[in-house]
Amino acid sequence: MEVKLVSLIEDAIPFLYKLLSNPLVDQYNTLGIHKEIRETEDYFWKLKQQEENNQSITFVIASLDNQKIGLIALDFSQPKFKSATLWYKIHPDYWRKGVATAAVLKITTMGFSQYHLHRIEAGCAVQNIGSQKVLLKTGFIKEGCKKEVLPLLTGWSDAYIYALVSKKA
Repeated sequence: MEVKLVSLIEDAIPFLYKLLSNPLVDQYNTLGIHKEIRETEDYFWKLKQQEENNQSITFVIASLDNQKIGLIALDFSQPKFKSATLWYKIHPDYWRKGVATAAVLKITTMGFSQYHLHRIEAGCAVQNIGSQKVLLKTGFIKEGCKKEVLPLLTGWSDAYIYALVSKKA
């Protein structure tokens, strides 16, 4: 499925609440399920503040006809290291349709070309087979496993760590 990355703007809050209040979306994530839209509003403004401080860039993943599908972001570490951490959340209606793969390819290309990153990292719970497949399909290399690092609803989970390095020397 073809997707586009759209700047995160305030009119996305109702969609974000729908996304972040869905227990399936939170299954392998540590954010927690939003029970009230106020939590989502606070989260939105936190993301915007991080963008203003050049700590991250967050996009809404949308279909070509502007249907909102998910979120994707690059969280920047120290500028000297020219690296970022990738994360995404996709609404379950769009799982297994190539959305995550397309969005990851777009944001990693942007990370290397527009933000001049050297390295992009991503992690996922060892139980999250879907994200493992997406990361491998988009060129990420599995580098290792962190033990009991993710506080999921089901308890502490190990996380696989992946990385993609710029092809530029």
